[in-house]
Parts: sequence; structure tokens; C-alpha cells
Amino acid sequence: MYIQKGWKTDYSDSRGRIEKNDNASYLEVPVLASYRVNLSDQVQLQMNIGPYFAFGLSGKQKVENSFANGDNYEIDSFDSDEGNKKFDCGIDVGAAVTYKHYYIGISYERGLVNASQLADYNYQNGTIAVSLGYNF
Repeated sequence: MYIQKGWKTDYSDSRGRIEKNDNASYLEVPVLASYRVNLSDQVQLQMNIGPYFAFGLSGKQKVENSFANGDNYEIDSFDSDEGNKKFDCGIDVGAAVTYKHYYIGISYERGLVNASQLADYNYQNGTIAVSLGYNF
């Protein structure tokens, strides 16, 4: 899957404010186990759980800084010094309904690895996704 993940953070004190926005694109492979319940001949409920593995493709991180010695700048989301790590993996949990061949679902992903390149920061990706599809 091609998926976009983003985050925003703010820090402020009496000296100023820093706001960071990140929008990153990933190539992601979910490996899900699915439990299916037939509600009727044409309607099926699915519950999915399993790991996902993602590789960062591209993105931008924008920093706005109002501190006296700070600069505003923009870097690649996967910059080797300040950006995110290119590899991400975690757990995906979701549910879906299939009507005939049409599919609609919702899922939540929680990253299990530290996504930051910086040693002082520790954060994991968390994503809510809505899926629409057609089953062949």
C-alpha cells in the first residue's frame, strides 16, 4: 500500500515557540490474519490483526521557530540528521464490512519502533485509516 503519515507538534515557553509539521509517504506491507463472519449471503464482517512493515519514500518536515536565535526551515522527512527513520513496523487492528464485492473498513496502526533519528526524541507512528475497495 502507498500510505501517507503525518504529525504536528508545538513547543512554547516565555522565550518563543517552535512548531513542526511532517508529512511523509511510505510503502507499506500489512500481514494480517482475518476472521470473517457471514451476516447474510451478501454481507460479511471481517476483523483483522497483524503486523505491518513500512519503508519511507519521501516527505517534508517544516519547522517554524520564533525563538530569537531560531530559523525557519524545511527538510526531507527522512533527513539522516533530524528526520524520521525510513523503516517503520507495528501492529494493525481493524474491522470491515463486505457487501457483495464492495469493501469498506477502518483500522488503527501503532508503530513499535522509535521513528526519530534524534537520540533525545522517542515517538512512534499511530495511524487511523479508512479503506474502500472492490474484491475480485
